[in-house]
Amino acid sequence: MANNSTKSKQRRGKPATRSHGRGVMAIFGKVRHNFGRLAKPMQRMVVALAIIGFGFVGFNVLVATAPSKPLQPRQEQIWTVEAANVVFRDAFPRRSSFGQVEATRKADLSFTISGEVALVADVFRNGEVVEEGEILARLDEELLLIARDEIAIQRNANAVAVSELATQLRLRRQQFNRTERMNQAAVVPQATLDEASLALSIATNALEQARLQQNQLELQLRRAEKNLADAVLRAPFDGVLANVNIGSGQVVSPAMRLGRITDIASLEVAFVVPSDVFVVAAAMIGTEVEVVWQSGGRAITTSSGRIRHAEGNVDSSDGGGRLYAVLPMVAGSRPPIPEGAFVEVRYTSGRVNQVAELPEAALYGEDTVFVILNNRTQARRVDVVQKSPGLVYVRGNINEGDRVVATRLPVLGNGTLVQVRDETSGYVRGQTPAPDQKTDQGGS
Repeated sequence: MANNSTKSKQRRGKPATRSHGRGVMAIFGKVRHNFGRLAKPMQRMVVALAIIGFGFVGFNVLVATAPSKPLQPRQEQIWTVEAANVVFRDAFPRRSSFGQVEATRKADLSFTISGEVALVADVFRNGEVVEEGEILARLDEELLLIARDEIAIQRNANAVAVSELATQLRLRRQQFNRTERMNQAAVVPQATLDEASLALSIATNALEQARLQQNQLELQLRRAEKNLADAVLRAPFDGVLANVNIGSGQVVSPAMRLGRITDIASLEVAFVVPSDVFVVAAAMIGTEVEVVWQSGGRAITTSSGRIRHAEGNVDSSDGGGRLYAVLPMVAGSRPPIPEGAFVEVRYTSGRVNQVAELPEAALYGEDTVFVILNNRTQARRVDVVQKSPGLVYVRGNINEGDRVVATRLPVLGNGTLVQVRDETSGYVRGQTPAPDQKTDQGGS
């Protein structure tokens, strides 16, 4: 009985086992189906990963089996520079300023009377150099001569009248004296004496009027002579002509400007100097300066000059004081630098005691220079006493005989390796500094 129940239980469990197996098979089938759909992309990914892996392994193998290479030493640049030797001595720094050439004396040329131009001299042209008193132009003098001669005739006639009136006055006075004595003797009446007195008075008045007329005629004659002299236009002083505007036959008046003359012997340059120089302006009076006329950065003409005077006041807008230098001039020749030219004035600002004169390029910042010690640079602080174009005058932490870098380098600092340019071959002054050599310095 028991065996029968056991067999029945086994028979009842078989259908469940078969149903479970069929579910597993269904799931496996779905997986196979989905794997088949993803097989191709997976294969590609696997291939790519395999290639990357083999490459990485191969690179590591090559690196591991590569021959060892010795370490190369680091290369330090040698900078080629110019050097200036430090020498302490008394110096006379030269400075420069700018100004304009001006003439202290100018004049407009014109006639002081009206008239017609009869003559124009050949020298009355723009740019001509003339001498004082030289004739430039002349007016028609015919009417002026006639007017002068008329006045001269009137003067001579009036002179005769004055002489006659003087004689008449002398006679009238004698007659009055006789009549007065006869009246005192009761020979003639008072009426006769009154008549003689009246005649004397009339003669005296007539002579006085004639004499005044004579003086007036003399003045008129002088005016006529002056007009004749003014009919000739002369150079008032030595100078050069400009703005000439005149021609023969032209009717002119005193209001017409016919030209302009500039005194070339009085050319001077006004230039502004800094306050620290202007305070010693009195000591600079009489010192020489160099005046340079430039164009396009190139010197055209250079002339010497001499400081003559200084202004008594200081203009705050100029930042200093104004000095005046006179240019030399040879009589009868053109000025070396014309009036109106904008020039550079180079002058000495006085003695500076015991300073080192260095190129301006040697100064870094406001107060630093670099001394060369064993081909390496060392920064030193200095005091700048004065500056001039291209130069600085310093004192401070430098010694006699030191060599100072005189080349502007953007990388210069303490310990920079340098070589003086004058000690190298093929030096060309003014070339741009550059690192041109290498040296071995051990290190990785």
